[in-house]
Amino acid sequence: MSRVTLLLVAVALVGFVAGAPAPLEQSDLEKFENMDLSSILSNKRLRTAYVNCMVDKGPCTADAAEFKKILPDLTETQCADCSAKFKELIKKSVTTFQKDYPEDWKTLMAHFDPDNKRAADLEKFMSS
Repeated sequence: MSRVTLLLVAVALVGFVAGAPAPLEQSDLEKFENMDLSSILSNKRLRTAYVNCMVDKGPCTADAAEFKKILPDLTETQCADCSAKFKELIKKSVTTFQKDYPEDWKTLMAHFDPDNKRAADLEKFMSS
């Protein structure tokens, strides 16, 4: 698994505002579960590139494009089909973004939830 895929998990939750979901297979999620999240989140160049990809301000790698395709389903269902391990990766990434990279978090939220309509969904997921 490519290291760059890690950041994609980090932004999965902000997509709670995304549109209609596409069918999601468990195998789609499994390939993202064994990622070294810390190495991506701590690498500013990679983190910035993937934030830009997710907010349509930069190119996406194949991994990023693949994750972007499943993002609507993850967010629409609040990750109902996700394993406990995958949910913990998402929670860790959101917490890290909020605490350590607030400007990146603001960029993501401004893109995915400009009217703050899905904040309650995010809070509910984070406390589950």
